[in-house]
Amino acid sequence: MPVRRTERALKRAKTKKTKGTRKPKTAKEVLEDDLDELWSKAVKKRDGYKCVRCGKPAVHAHHIFSRRHKRTRWDVRNGIALCFRDHFYFVKSSEIDDKKEYIELIEKQLREYQSTVYYLRRESQSVWKPTMDDLLELKDRLKEEL
Repeated sequence: MPVRRTERALKRAKTKKTKGTRKPKTAKEVLEDDLDELWSKAVKKRDGYKCVRCGKPAVHAHHIFSRRHKRTRWDVRNGIALCFRDHFYFVKSSEIDDKKEYIELIEKQLREYQSTVYYLRRESQSVWKPTMDDLLELKDRLKEEL
């Protein structure tokens, strides 16, 4: 007796891409990549290119609230500069004491730059679908900070 495939499996088989092929990025996706790079540079510059925890040269700009939230993704106040070790340590650590230290570091950073956890949390939870004009305006603003 032949195996019957479900409609979903058939649809998935039809739309499955071959390995190594990618659809080209849209202009908006390219602009978002540019904004990510500018945001990272602006955060590192603001923090003096040093890790805010240990003072080593910073190679990472860390989002306090997830970058999936477009409203705060490119807000410089939503980032801190960290060295590779501390970025990996804080993000991957599951120990409660480590998380407490991370939260204290974040709170100190937010107080230092006149922002609040409340503001960033509220903004990160609001829905925002940026247009190309919005993104271009953000790009200009981030370039000014550099």
